[in-house]
Amino acid sequence: MSIKTNELPGTTSMADSDSFLVTTAAGTRKTPLSWLRGLFAPAPLGKNTNYYVNATTGSDSNDGLTQSRAKRTIQAVLNNLPKDLGGMTVVIYLYGGTLDAGGAYAVNEGRLYHGTIRIDGSNMDPEAKVIGDLRLGGSCDWELRNIRIQGNKADVGNCVIRVETAGRFTVNNGTDNHENHAIQLDGNEQSQDGILLLGPQTAAVIYHVDFQNCKCAVSTVPASFQQRVFASCAIGECSGQNNATGIYASHASIVFDRTTGALGSVRRVLQFGGLIVDGSGNFVKE
Repeated sequence: MSIKTNELPGTTSMADSDSFLVTTAAGTRKTPLSWLRGLFAPAPLGKNTNYYVNATTGSDSNDGLTQSRAKRTIQAVLNNLPKDLGGMTVVIYLYGGTLDAGGAYAVNEGRLYHGTIRIDGSNMDPEAKVIGDLRLGGSCDWELRNIRIQGNKADVGNCVIRVETAGRFTVNNGTDNHENHAIQLDGNEQSQDGILLLGPQTAAVIYHVDFQNCKCAVSTVPASFQQRVFASCAIGECSGQNNATGIYASHASIVFDRTTGALGSVRRVLQFGGLIVDGSGNFVKE
């Protein structure tokens, strides 16, 4: 096989639809650039993999595959993953002290698909936290466990955790102990929403979260009203302190609220076709 490179377009930026000539025993034909890119695409992830992040002693030049070779940031782990997770699960264990994203996103990911990313802060130092917003996109499943997160207003939509993935979003503490919160989430003196379910088609399970200082603890306002297909969300065993609004359901979304107390000064808001079902199975009209 030979590729006639002088047939490539004379531009520095080439689209997948651009073509070039490929000669094989069967003859010569034009072939789209996407075919060539596919030859060199990283292979899908082949096995479940654990990574380690230590904000105190880690370095992003490490491979992150052991505690002694931990990376320093979550984003550095995500950047090294192939887009296709191959149906596997990647667990990112956080160690050490506070991970401060320095005004940027702590996680800003939109390319991963076909697998699960779990971020687990169970091993961080006492009182350590992640300072930085999280944008969880792509088409993979996202899981968060046992992390304290303080927003830093990096997110353009003013939320601490922006959920855009076409997969599932799950928060839990990994046990049946309802006393331990999976996440303590701080919204910067009510300047940020806590969790925003933004995608056109979203499924979320939010349990064991302590929402603090949020404008709205959980919101289902979509990025595009016209593109929202459906969003479903189950919320339970959560608590709230100093939040303006607890749950805001809108635009073809249904929220199953199993919380025993209000998450905000205004417990629930319904707008534009949003529905909320309480723990007794009744539709609420707040």
